[in-house]
Amino acid sequence: MKTLKNILCTASLLTVSLFSGAQTGDYPIQPVPFTDVKVTDHFWAPRIQINHKVTIPIALKQCYLTGRIDNFIIAGGWKKGKFQSEYPFDDSDIYKIIEGASYSLQTIPDPKWMLIWML
Repeated sequence: MKTLKNILCTASLLTVSLFSGAQTGDYPIQPVPFTDVKVTDHFWAPRIQINHKVTIPIALKQCYLTGRIDNFIIAGGWKKGKFQSEYPFDDSDIYKIIEGASYSLQTIPDPKWMLIWML
């Protein structure tokens, strides 16, 4: 038992010492904010644009059509009604669309999207 405690203690100290060195600034690679990264290749850049211009708006429209947005409005007490969509976990779709749109808008600012989100 004493040996196990010594091993755990030593492992903890090694882990702390390894990770604390990276925080002192001597690590040669520094993170870059993703908003500073511009993808301009012929493979990913068009897909990122399609995601921004087509996929995210279509996914949001589907949430309106299937009642997923209404579920939030009903839950918030702004509208009367019953659960509108098929599955009880449908709210996760909206969360993922909002996440994707947030990332997309940080790299591709688009004033037209304000109208979509205000509907």
